[in-house]
Amino acid sequence: TETETETETETETEKETEKETERQKQRIIAVNIMIQGLRELYRGLMWAGREYPGGHDLVRRKAKEMIFANKDVTNPRELKRLLAKGRWYLREVEAITGLAKYRHLKKAYYDEEDVAFRVKALRNQLAEDSK
Repeated sequence: TETETETETETETEKETEKETERQKQRIIAVNIMIQGLRELYRGLMWAGREYPGGHDLVRRKAKEMIFANKDVTNPRELKRLLAKGRWYLREVEAITGLAKYRHLKKAYYDEEDVAFRVKALRNQLAEDSK
């Protein structure tokens, strides 16, 4: 009976070791997938940062700060959360860039005094038409 209990404990230990090894493999796979996502995110930030009003260097510096501040994170859930935060930052960079372009075009093509004059003329015309 002693040999049976020894073999049972050995098989249980082997099963636990196999399960732990499988978990480690899954973590490694998840981390590798997250690293690929991080690379894509960084490329997107560098691309979007070319036209950022604050300058490309600002976007690059902020991206590197965020990456190096969290370089030791290996928990897949935490990595997903950090990637989501990075994607949010990318959308913000794109939105600010779009707003800056819009404001530039508006200044280039619309003179505020001219617009005010046109609005006043239209109001006068509408008032005369309603009489």
